[in-house]
Amino acid sequence: MKKGLVLLAVAVLLTACSTASPQPATTNPTTTETTVTETTQAPPLRLTIACTAPEDSLLGQGAAAFSEKLETLSGGSVTCSLLAGGTMGTDTEVISMLQSGNCDVSLLPVSALTTQCPELGVLGLPFLFESYQEARELLGDQAMFSESLAASGLRSLGWMTTGFRQVTANRAISTPADFQGLAIQAQPDELHQAVFQALGAIPTMVSADELYDALEQGAVDGQESSYLSIDNRDLSRVQSHVMETNHVLELHILAISDAAYQNLTGQQRTWLEQAAKDAVDIQWAAAMEENEVAKQSCIEKGMTAITLGRQSLVDAAGPVYDEYREQYGELMRAFNR
Repeated sequence: MKKGLVLLAVAVLLTACSTASPQPATTNPTTTETTVTETTQAPPLRLTIACTAPEDSLLGQGAAAFSEKLETLSGGSVTCSLLAGGTMGTDTEVISMLQSGNCDVSLLPVSALTTQCPELGVLGLPFLFESYQEARELLGDQAMFSESLAASGLRSLGWMTTGFRQVTANRAISTPADFQGLAIQAQPDELHQAVFQALGAIPTMVSADELYDALEQGAVDGQESSYLSIDNRDLSRVQSHVMETNHVLELHILAISDAAYQNLTGQQRTWLEQAAKDAVDIQWAAAMEENEVAKQSCIEKGMTAITLGRQSLVDAAGPVYDEYREQYGELMRAFNR
């Protein structure tokens, strides 16, 4: 009898449980929020960076710094493939790839971009910057060039440099008058030619491959390039003097394809722009340091270093400013010329 009562009680209890209203499943707010966030995040992104300079060069270092900073800031969600040493072709070819969307980012010399953005030609004017610090201050506003670059499908992320150009020769040049009659290997564009013509020198075309022999044989009296280039090419063997003229600052633009930029999320753009800013700081510091080390190396190898009076050089370049004022007038004022 007691056994039957127990079985009856169990049966009633089971029936009550089976007919009760089902309870809602317990939710975990933290888990739900994480899932939503993950599904709205952009997928991992890999950008291609083209650099015609070698990876261990100043420009290669700048590109590598940008890549590393971008990966760190994005927590590894945005990475870069750095193709240095001209792997993707010449600067002109890379520009076309950026415009067509076949390349994402590149470090391009200002001289290669003047066909896309003619205003950039003003940066070839002589003695535009007195120092690296002044250059960074005056170049801080990129708005003056951004419209033309955007129209050509490019967007600037920042400026990088390989240093100021100096003059070497086999005799001392202490004043602008000392340039008179000297055959100086110079860049092929009209503006660089005009600079040395204004100083009384004879700008002469010599290829980079033939320059050392031309200097050694006296076919040209001197040349112009950065301290780093002078030292790397061992020009101290064929040139006795280096004149610190700082006549032109070699500038490159860290550029991104506008198409690639438009495909980025707001967060990715923030990472990109901060990475560029950090990389620019690193690269300019390296350029300043390496050129100073190269200068000391040239002196140690026997070259006599002479610093020319800046104002006398600016005055001598007056005809160049006058010639290009109509073309670059407003921009020249922005650079105090």
